[in-house]
Amino acid sequence: MNEKELNEVSNHFKNITKTEFKHILAELKEMQIDYKAIDFYAFGDDCNYEMLVQNIFVEYGVEVPFPDKTQTESQTESQNHSEKIYKNDMAWWDSIIKDIKSVAVVGDTGTGKTAFCYRLLERYRKTKKDIYVYKHPKPKIIEKLGYKILHSLEEFATLQNAVVWIDEPQLVLRYYSNNGNPALARLLSLARQRNVALILSTSVTQYISRLLEGQIDAWSIKDLDYDTAKQGSRVRKIIKRNALFDPDAFKLKPEEYLFYCRKHYDKQGRYEFSLPKYWSDEYSKPYMGVK
Repeated sequence: MNEKELNEVSNHFKNITKTEFKHILAELKEMQIDYKAIDFYAFGDDCNYEMLVQNIFVEYGVEVPFPDKTQTESQTESQNHSEKIYKNDMAWWDSIIKDIKSVAVVGDTGTGKTAFCYRLLERYRKTKKDIYVYKHPKPKIIEKLGYKILHSLEEFATLQNAVVWIDEPQLVLRYYSNNGNPALARLLSLARQRNVALILSTSVTQYISRLLEGQIDAWSIKDLDYDTAKQGSRVRKIIKRNALFDPDAFKLKPEEYLFYCRKHYDKQGRYEFSLPKYWSDEYSKPYMGVK
């Protein structure tokens, strides 16, 4: 594939970088599969890397390895990056949120997921988009920050160019299906179509299936027990990549988190963030005192 063809096809995909597309072509060549036999334009322009690879796998019965299964120069730089703790807080997220549609914040209970999500909402506030929090138990403290309450998923269909935060979806979406997963998959798909940024925070890593992983653009991992993370999950891969020696002994402080995003390999690593200036038990323990 010449450079012109490469640019045309890679530009077709909004969520796949040119580097990732080159990696796919290189693997196809290695497997002696003619790339011309694949109609890349048949895949939707919102198809991401995992989805494209999965489709190729289904079609040809062979696996195109994900970039994190191969040792590339950019990954070596990322691994060196992850050995440091960056204390530049969260201003750099301003550039990240411009080209992502979803963020998963994962960690055990009491590890600072909620505080991190509020700091992330502060970065989204600068985009001038309306910000919604799904079913918060204390609407007044949310509205005081200028955010709105989303009472039902049915309201989601009317949103456009907005931001929605869903905390512990395995609990609040349980009424929509047996495990909430199908509903969440539909939400992620709808969010992309309507230019809605979706933030999901959960203490149950098993809730995020392989199907959902393929639709999540960025990950922020708080402290959690490596053994409890699902085998083969993105969460385990991120922790393993950032652990210097033993993933089982990996530990993060409340103010630390791991960042991973396919589009921003150079940014992956361990970071610190500070609590919101208005922080109190009302925000950190919203269900306290709620009957």
